[in-house]
Amino acid sequence: MKIKLIALAVAALVSGAANAALVDTGVAAGTGYNGSLVFSVWDSASSYSLNLSPSIATATGTGVDGLNTVVADVTALGSVSFAASSALTNWLGNAAAAGLAVQWNVNALGSVPTSTTNKELLTTANVSILPAAPLNTQTKVAGTDLGAIFGGLNTGGMTATSNEAIIAAGTSGYANTYGTNLATLAFADAANLGQSMMMTMVGYKTSGAALSTYSPSGLTASVDTMGKLTIGAVAAVPEADSLAMLLAGLGAVAAMVRRRRNV
Repeated sequence: MKIKLIALAVAALVSGAANAALVDTGVAAGTGYNGSLVFSVWDSASSYSLNLSPSIATATGTGVDGLNTVVADVTALGSVSFAASSALTNWLGNAAAAGLAVQWNVNALGSVPTSTTNKELLTTANVSILPAAPLNTQTKVAGTDLGAIFGGLNTGGMTATSNEAIIAAGTSGYANTYGTNLATLAFADAANLGQSMMMTMVGYKTSGAALSTYSPSGLTASVDTMGKLTIGAVAAVPEADSLAMLLAGLGAVAAMVRRRRNV
């Protein structure tokens, strides 16, 4: 039954274009973890962006009131998948025809409901181990710039009737700007098609120069070469003692097979 429910939820996500909404830029202080989760792909000529939060809210039925809720909803489902729309498929085809390299990432920005100064950024991280946290001032710049990019999406193509937009290079909302504006986070937040990244929460304040805080969300995001996005729980890594027991068991089985062959 659980598998069937998850399958229905994923089906709703794939057809999420009907659940359109403007990107919530998550910059209003003290109003809650209110940011939209946005998936973007880009080349040197233009970018495609999709507002995921309306689709996730429809799939779970809980609504999305912020970054923690997004993580909780996806975790509860196990994983969510977004097949490429016709707009993204055409965009990828044009990029391939022009021989342009394509990168992607996922980001959201939100405010802590009990504070007018605490912010969080949920972003992809193209690293296996998080580096030392950057200064709060650096992360604040990244968050401010990300809010501006989301605002550009709303004025440049994202509307109340369409949750996807294609933005030309050099135009407000062009996603390649992520590559420079979020570089202050001390890790690459972008990857090529066919690669995976982990989703990471970065906490910071609107003032001060203390270090930011990193917290892996327990989710990974991956995009195949056809543009299908999947976000799901990180696969469990076996404990050292469990791994040792497994290897010992395999060794015992191999020994038994050898003995039978020698009989």
